[in-house]
Amino acid sequence: MLQAATLLALCFMAGFVDCTLRIAVVGGGISGTSAAYFLKEILGARVDVTIFEGNKIGGRLSTVTVEGCEYETGGAVIHEKNKYAVDLAEKLGLKKMPDDSSNDVLGLFANNEMIFEGSKFSWFNSLKFLWRYGFDVIRLQRFTDNMLESFERVYNIQNQNKSYECLDDLMSAIDPNFLQYMDVSTLDGFKEDGFSSEIIDELIQATLKVNYGQTTSVHRFVGSVSVAGAGAALFSLEGGNKLLPQKLLAASKATFVNSFVKQIGRQGKQFVVHTESNGTRSESLFDFVIISTPLTVDPARKNKIQFTGLLSDITVPGNYWTTVCTVVKGDINPAYFGFKTPQDVPDLVISVTDSIFNSISTINPVFRGQSCGTVWKVFSKKPLTDVELNTMFQNIKFVEHIDWLAYPHYYVKQHSYNFTLSEGLYYTNAIEWAASAIEMEIIGARNVALLLKNKIQGGIGVDEARLSTSSLVHDEAR
Repeated sequence: MLQAATLLALCFMAGFVDCTLRIAVVGGGISGTSAAYFLKEILGARVDVTIFEGNKIGGRLSTVTVEGCEYETGGAVIHEKNKYAVDLAEKLGLKKMPDDSSNDVLGLFANNEMIFEGSKFSWFNSLKFLWRYGFDVIRLQRFTDNMLESFERVYNIQNQNKSYECLDDLMSAIDPNFLQYMDVSTLDGFKEDGFSSEIIDELIQATLKVNYGQTTSVHRFVGSVSVAGAGAALFSLEGGNKLLPQKLLAASKATFVNSFVKQIGRQGKQFVVHTESNGTRSESLFDFVIISTPLTVDPARKNKIQFTGLLSDITVPGNYWTTVCTVVKGDINPAYFGFKTPQDVPDLVISVTDSIFNSISTINPVFRGQSCGTVWKVFSKKPLTDVELNTMFQNIKFVEHIDWLAYPHYYVKQHSYNFTLSEGLYYTNAIEWAASAIEMEIIGARNVALLLKNKIQGGIGVDEARLSTSSLVHDEAR
């Protein structure tokens, strides 16, 4: 296959028409559509890209309609320092809307009582944080600023056309400390740096509960990413963040096939991709395949891809974390949270201990100027029963549950993740095991597009990661 790749590279660079590469992208979320976009940007017209997606374009970036207004259910905000998402949104003509939740009053809930209440006055809010957590609040902000500054190196790395076969090498290239962060829990890492139990168990835990539905047992890198999103300059896209993958697909000029990929195997030097749509099966041949959908074996995962023949030993360890988003139109029950009137309840309540909910917050429509009354979004580990909903809300007019495998189940020393699964077969979602976020998905997609570019153009500029047997064996014990 290596010799074939070299001949292909010579043919490709010579510009022969018959050298058009057929590339399959499996998955139409932000990762898959970004991969298609970058392939077009990097490799030009001599690639023929097909995106397979059995559901709608957008993946986990989705909305729900409540009485004529649309609301985000997943992937609701973007950080102002997320260079790719910011630049792509601007380039594709999407309008930013400031995230009003940055002005929300925060409430921390523990063991069925409110342990912290913020203030709508920023100066008083800051005093409250300082009173409860001391100068650890300032230290945490400095840590976050330094981390974000270090992380921005990834853009320079990718501008130099460097690409990486495995997640460890990418993280180490950005900052060797990031790889170490993946070997220690958020709890232990911040404790070692001298942060108090109060700020770890309450404030840092709160960011993880609302962003990932998990606790400070997750590795420190994802914990740090979670903290970085708290109190930062955030925005969403008017019309919903789902518009970004839709626009990326259109700009990529890729062919969209509304089918599920059921099986992938080899046929000579190519890949054969088997698909199914409404009971109709078909197959197509491709030179390269990029998988942009999770490959973990989760009982709740409905559509699973089977690898056959020489690819049958491909496995991806770990599991994804189930999160339930419940959108409710109704009145909050103040008594449940220990208040007398609904106006007293904070805009965002996060449970930092085990509870029937992770977070409850008011949400705004995806279009400016719309008003459909007060709508709430509740994140929880499992679907809320009618009894549970009626303890938290009154006068309920609308309820919809969205139950999905939202992000990886994080713990320490998760290293067995590769962007290259086999020769010519790539996996953008490897990036999610560092942290799951819109920008991370785009970075993973660009890394894979660069891997493919560097391969077909003779390996020029490739920062080679180990492509030995040991690097392709997924060993969770590492």
